[in-house]
Amino acid sequence: MLLHSIVNFTTLNLAKGIKIGAPVSGKVFNIAKLAGNQAFYKRAGEGVAIKMEGHQVNSPISGTVIDTVPSHGKVIIQAKNKLRFLLQFPFEYIKFNGIGIKSLVTIGQTININDPLLKVDLYKMNQQMKPIFLYFILLDVKAFKSIEVFHKHVQIGTDPIFSLVPKPVAPKPIKKK
Repeated sequence: MLLHSIVNFTTLNLAKGIKIGAPVSGKVFNIAKLAGNQAFYKRAGEGVAIKMEGHQVNSPISGTVIDTVPSHGKVIIQAKNKLRFLLQFPFEYIKFNGIGIKSLVTIGQTININDPLLKVDLYKMNQQMKPIFLYFILLDVKAFKSIEVFHKHVQIGTDPIFSLVPKPVAPKPIKKK
C-alpha cells in the first residue's frame, strides 16, 4: 500500500531548509514505500526508516527527551523550537521486551546533537527479527512543505539525513484606512 508522503529523495546541493543529522548508520528508505503495514508510522508523522548497521542511536538534534520506552526502543526528542522527533524500532519488536536495547537517556534530560540515546546489540536483535529498522519521524509536519532526503545510505554523526523545507508564509493582507 503506497501512502501519500511529503518525503522526497534529492541531492544535497539542491536541498534547502533545516538540515537534520543521521541518528544511525545504514540504508535509508521512505516509510510510505516499505512493504507491510506502515499506516501507524504515517499517522504519527513523516520520516524515514533506516536499516541499521551500527550499534548506537545518537540524537539528531539538540533538545530535551520528552518520552522514552527502553523496552520498545522508543525515544521522543523535542527541540527548543517545539519540533518533536520520534526514533523507534518496529512495533513488532515490542514482544521481545527490549532484548539488545539499552537506554542511555531519561525523560527530561537535555541532549545535544550526536549525544548517544540508545546502545544496541544488533547480534541479539537480529536473533529475534531481521532486518532491524529504526524509524525516524518528524511528529509536527504541518509547517513543512517537504522533507528532502539526501542520501540512500548515511553515516552517524557525519551525514545529514534530511532537510525540512518550510511552507511559504502567506503575506499578511494590507489593511486599508
